[in-house]
Amino acid sequence: WFISAAALKGADALVAADRHRIHLEGRAIAAAAAITAPSRYVLDRVRSHYALELPEAQVIPNAVPPVAEGEAWRPALADANELLFVGRFDRLKGADTALRAFAMAAAARPGLRLTFVGPNSGAIEEDRRSRDCAQFVADELPAEIASRVSFVGQIPHSDIAPLRRRAFLTLIGSRDENFPGTLLEAIAAGSPVVATSVGGIPEIVRHDEEGLLVPPANPPAMAAAIAALLDNPAHAARLGENARRRALAEYAPQSVARRAADHYAEVSMRCRKAS
Repeated sequence: WFISAAALKGADALVAADRHRIHLEGRAIAAAAAITAPSRYVLDRVRSHYALELPEAQVIPNAVPPVAEGEAWRPALADANELLFVGRFDRLKGADTALRAFAMAAAARPGLRLTFVGPNSGAIEEDRRSRDCAQFVADELPAEIASRVSFVGQIPHSDIAPLRRRAFLTLIGSRDENFPGTLLEAIAAGSPVVATSVGGIPEIVRHDEEGLLVPPANPPAMAAAIAALLDNPAHAARLGENARRRALAEYAPQSVARRAADHYAEVSMRCRKAS
């Protein structure tokens, strides 16, 4: 919570309840027999924040089910004018960054559209002003460009896969992340991605190898990356294929389960010896 709360609210906006939760979190981590984290980033932050060595802690990534060849993203079937964002409308997930970047990219591409999947009932606070999704769009996007954003809300998980196959790019605008499932699912499908280089994201996607990474809270950089891949669909397809191969090799459930089982066996053995 010391990571997520700061990214969601801003470090200066934490209240007593946040600090109490963080205190309890640290006590629980210190008392645990074993610690695993999906990303090296989070494990290192935990060690530093709570001043804990955690010598037995292990990084075990989250798993993502493989996507069958026939269900994977293919450039010939994708719509070159369609972008996809999957996430909440809030500061942590960077919905503001994605929407602003889309507006910049769409200004030069009259046919470009964005599908926004996820709860849009939240609010984003900037400069001591809180705006819900409707107000943010009205303030930040010209009416013509706003008309090209489709807010579909929170939909069944099974309904996202067809949207991902249809979209030419998936956008990840987060200000912080551990090991985001939305990104894992995108690369498992072979969808080209433009993502922010925060948290554990660079551990999943290497810049210009499995996707394009941009600084957080930087809509012009994200818009430029969107344009670069739209202008070079062959390169976008190569990145997506590289990402899909990596997902199959490193994040398949069987592979991750073996790593977890091995770690739990080591912990069990260590506890038995200690007792």
